[in-house]
Parts: sequence; structure tokens; C-alpha cells
Amino acid sequence: MAESVKRTHDGLVERLEQARSVPMDKTTVRRGSPAIDGLLSRTSAHMHAVDEVLVPAARLAHAREAVRDYRRASRRLGVSVAHAKAHEFGSSYERGVSWTVVWDELGEALAAERAAEEAMVTEMESADLGSFQALTDRLEHLETTAPSRPHPYLPHRGPMGHVMRRTMSRVDRWWDHAEGRFVPEVVRPHRALGLIGQYVTGTPHMRDESKDAVED
Repeated sequence: MAESVKRTHDGLVERLEQARSVPMDKTTVRRGSPAIDGLLSRTSAHMHAVDEVLVPAARLAHAREAVRDYRRASRRLGVSVAHAKAHEFGSSYERGVSWTVVWDELGEALAAERAAEEAMVTEMESADLGSFQALTDRLEHLETTAPSRPHPYLPHRGPMGHVMRRTMSRVDRWWDHAEGRFVPEVVRPHRALGLIGQYVTGTPHMRDESKDAVED
């Protein structure tokens, strides 16, 4: 679980640096940018997946304080992402705000959210919650279907939060298409197949007996 969180946030930091390097002028502001779109959409999807998977699990682990800290950090990051999205598309409310300020605020919010998320995961791992691999797999799967916008002012908790994510995922996909927004697919590292997986796919990986004999 901790490795998955680290891998995701390392990727988001890399995307942030790529977005910072995009030259933005009056022409590109309203057209959008793949680097900026990728950062904002993947950050949003990850936060929604954490709300759906990790936060309920952390509550089961009685990590209430860690959950509260994460909620505050997540809300701050969601607002920062929403501001960056509005700035990218030339919102009149963002006039007078420089891209340097936008990226600095987003970078600080992302770092705070990461720290809160890692603290929450640490408390979860100290509790007996069963298979963390199942939680990790579910988290990574939901990142591929979660909303591509943060929606910081909509409900994120409980059944209402679940309904919001399912509804806004479809709404966001429609708007992404309408705006010509770039939303990258989530690519996860390949995991080695187990024996059953090798049998189903017809790709057995046999041990090299000659090599074993030499090693013996």
C-alpha cells in the first residue's frame, strides 16, 4: 500500500514539474495544455479513489485523527486544483494571479496531502485489516474511472460521496470531450502472473533446470 502511494505521488510531482515548464500566454490559456490537464486530472482521480477506498479503511483502523488531517489536506488540494483548472481556461476570477502563484500553492497543497495520506496509511498498516493488496488493487482500479475534476464543494463522505463520484465521473468525461481536455490513462507496473494466471493465459514460466543444476 505504502509503495503504491509513493509511486503515485512521485508521478504527480513529476507531472507538476512538467506543467510548470509549459509557457502559458493568451493563446494557450483557453486552449488548454496536455501537461497541465494530465496533472490536474490524475491528481483529482487519485484523491477521489482515496476517499472511496482508503478513508473508510482508515476509519476501520480507528485512525480518526489521521482521517481528519487527511480531509483538511485533501480539501485544500482540491481547491488548489480547481483554481489551476480555472486559471488554465482563462476564468475571469483568476485575472491578476500569476502562474507562479498557482503552481506554488498547488505544490504546497500536494505535499501536505501526500504527508497526510502517508500518515493515514501508516496507521492502517499497524492495524489488522486483512489483505492490503486487495485495497491497493481497488485503489488503483478506481483511479482509472474516478472523476477528472476535484469537486471540492460537493459531498465526499459516505453514501452521498459515493453517488457524487459515480455521477460526476460521467459528467466530467462529457465535459473533457467538449473542452478537448487531455486526460491520460493510468499505467501501472506489470505484475508477474501466478500459477493460475499463467495457466489461464497460456504463458507458463518454467524454471530453467539446467541453470538450477549449475547453481547447485
